[in-house]
Amino acid sequence: RKGISLVFLGPRENRRLRDLERKIKVTFETVQVPSLGQLRAARINHWANLIINTKVDDQSDEILLEVQDRFEDLTKEDILKRLITTQLDHLQVPKDEEDNLNETRGRGNKDKNKAGEKRESAPTTRTVSEPEDGQDTHRYFVNVGTVDGATMGDLLHFLSDISGLKQKHFTDVALMKTCAYFSISSSLDKGLSEKFNGVEIDDRAIRVNRDDDGPIRGKRPYKKKRGGPPPHKGGKKKRR
Repeated sequence: RKGISLVFLGPRENRRLRDLERKIKVTFETVQVPSLGQLRAARINHWANLIINTKVDDQSDEILLEVQDRFEDLTKEDILKRLITTQLDHLQVPKDEEDNLNETRGRGNKDKNKAGEKRESAPTTRTVSEPEDGQDTHRYFVNVGTVDGATMGDLLHFLSDISGLKQKHFTDVALMKTCAYFSISSSLDKGLSEKFNGVEIDDRAIRVNRDDDGPIRGKRPYKKKRGGPPPHKGGKKKRR
C-alpha cells in the first residue's frame, strides 16, 4: 500500500522516530504545525466556500421572512461577524494561547518556579537490582536528565532500547537535572558507549561515557566500591 503517514511528535519522541527510520529505511519529512492564525483562516475559508457552494433548498423560503425580522436591527457586517465568531468558537482555543504551536518546553522552561527548580536539582535515585557478590561493575554517565522531561522509567527504557540490554542490568541509577549515572556489570558493558554514537535528542548528541573518562557534568551521588553496597542512610536494613 502507498500513502502519506502523519506523525505528531513531542520533543521526547524524536529518538524513537529516528530508530524507526533506520529500521524501515524511510526518512520522515519534518513539517511545522500551522499557527493558530492560519488554522482560523483555513476554517473560515472552508466555511465560506461551503456556504457559497451549498445548493439552496426551496423550503428555506418559508423561514426566510421570520429570520429577516429577527435580524432587522443588525447590519450585514454585524451578521457576518457573529457567524464568523461562532465558527471560531468551534476551534476551542483559549484567547491567551500561544500562537506558535511548534514551540517546545524543555531546557530553560520559563514556567518552572523556583521551588520546582530546587526540587529538580536533587537527584532521583533508584537501585533497580544488585549485582552478584564479587561481580565488578562500571559506573557510567549519560547527558540526559529531568530537564529533558525524562523520568526514571523513560531513562531506563532509553538505555535498554539503544544498548539492547535489559532494564534490570542498569543498577544504582541516579537521575539528575542535566544528566544521569548508572552502574552496569563489567561483563556486559563492552562497546556500550559506541552503541550511543549518532543518537540524538532534539538535535543534541547523546554521550555515554565511563565515569572516570571525563569531562563529567554534575556530581555523582556516590562511588560504589567493589564487593559492597552503597552507603546506607537511615531506614531499615535489608535482611540477608
